[in-house]
Amino acid sequence: MEKEDEEYVDKFWKHVTVGDFIRLSCNEEVPADMVLLYSTDADGICYIETSSLDGETNLKQRQVVKGFEDQVSEIDPEDFSSKIECERPNNDLNSFRGFIEHSNQERVGLSKENLLLRGCTIRNTEAVVGIVVYAGHDTKAMLNNSGPRHKRSKLEKRVNDHILWCVFLLLLMCSVGAVGYGTWLSRYPEPPIYLSILSMEAGVVSPALEAFYLFWRMIILLQVLIPRFTLPIELRGNWGKSI
Repeated sequence: MEKEDEEYVDKFWKHVTVGDFIRLSCNEEVPADMVLLYSTDADGICYIETSSLDGETNLKQRQVVKGFEDQVSEIDPEDFSSKIECERPNNDLNSFRGFIEHSNQERVGLSKENLLLRGCTIRNTEAVVGIVVYAGHDTKAMLNNSGPRHKRSKLEKRVNDHILWCVFLLLLMCSVGAVGYGTWLSRYPEPPIYLSILSMEAGVVSPALEAFYLFWRMIILLQVLIPRFTLPIELRGNWGKSI
């Protein structure tokens, strides 16, 4: 949600941009990486669950930025005049560096204790307000998301390797045969009578052309190569004796 017309309005995650103010209630998920500016907790603490990021189900604490922890009411985005500078987007979930400069020129350092990461869930806290520093694909969660890994069995990998070797062997055999045939044919002063019909009709016998034709003929003849391999099989168990 962002500040608009002096009230918070619902927004899709994809519409959240850097600099937006977001208000979240208990059990809501954080849509972007944001710096915590307000919490309904009296001590300025926000409890979050990070199981979707690191698998840990125990709650963790995040602290409101120094200078805003004594705020009784929710922060008003219209009155916010501080300046935030932070490091470039990166995928380190356990590190965050930056500072916030208040209107009185006082600088306060920022750390991971002040940052709510995308994908975390607010727990045991009525409401929090924060300002977005990383959004969309620049968030730490998205930078760590490399997509689903394709799983293949050892048998599938071995079959693929055998097929590639068979294709390489087929091309090698056909190439050697075609080059050898072209070299042998170039030594004849007159072309043999069994040359291809296309060459005889054209009246021109070219060893290179005949070698090219032979290459594709050998491809057709030798393409029946099938990878053959054996897998180790171990039989275990007690075999009963026949009576």
